[in-house]
Amino acid sequence: MLPTFEIKPEEIFKDNHSLPPLPEVVIKIQEMIRTNKVDIGKVSKMVSSDVSLVAHVLKIVNSAYYSLTKEVSNLKFAIAYLGINEVYRIVLSVSVISAFIIKNRNYLKDFWYHSFYSALCTKALAKQYAPYEEIEDLWSSALLHDIGKLIYMQFYPDAYEAIMEHAIENQCFFSEAETVLGLTKSSELGSMLSDFWRLPKKIKAACEIHTLADLEMLETDNPAFEFQRVICLGNLFSQFSDDKLLTEKKQDIYSTIIKKCSISEEELKANLVEINGLQLVVEEFIHQLF
Repeated sequence: MLPTFEIKPEEIFKDNHSLPPLPEVVIKIQEMIRTNKVDIGKVSKMVSSDVSLVAHVLKIVNSAYYSLTKEVSNLKFAIAYLGINEVYRIVLSVSVISAFIIKNRNYLKDFWYHSFYSALCTKALAKQYAPYEEIEDLWSSALLHDIGKLIYMQFYPDAYEAIMEHAIENQCFFSEAETVLGLTKSSELGSMLSDFWRLPKKIKAACEIHTLADLEMLETDNPAFEFQRVICLGNLFSQFSDDKLLTEKKQDIYSTIIKKCSISEEELKANLVEINGLQLVVEEFIHQLF
């Protein structure tokens, strides 16, 4: 017998909502960028008022994603070096994740692991599959593609645990477990959250389309879907190292990528070697973060 849960997303997003607003620092930086009145000193001071936020931002800035030649320990220098738009994306990403109260630390740790791994994979694959997409846009979108799961973790932890248990027991995808249990897709929740917080459109697009089923539906060689295709690829490639997936599921990913990206097995294997090499980088980042 499968457990039954009643999920009511409308209750979370209604007027007297339970979701917290985006932190004020994000809104203020957005306004600076919109009005073209950027003050590095003010931005640094605003972000620095939240010690935890500063720590997260600097850890990301010094991570392998940016591959800086030397460690950056000063937030003001990081802003000057990377630019206000890039730091805004980092602050936005960290703020979105940190806005949720996740009691299960292991769930949050797993979320960060997969999200950061997906972002690294997306960056690596973009050189080949999305050469005209801005790497900066891909960062926040890849990192936040699974934010719908955070809603489950905070508001429906029992349902989230049931989904995870079913996925692990049956060695299937998280999205498949959601379907079997008859639950609202976390991708839908992520899309709703993007609208609620008025996140950038590309983040919403990443939330909506990032699974194997989504990749199968995307039109092959259509430039209009290049962004979503590489987000899907980043997410799927990161799952090749997941021992919780059946070999058949990995083969599904394998064959679909070859078909949809029009690449040879040799090219795919070369990509997998590069992607697998990123695991140590991700593990080091997670160790520093937690």
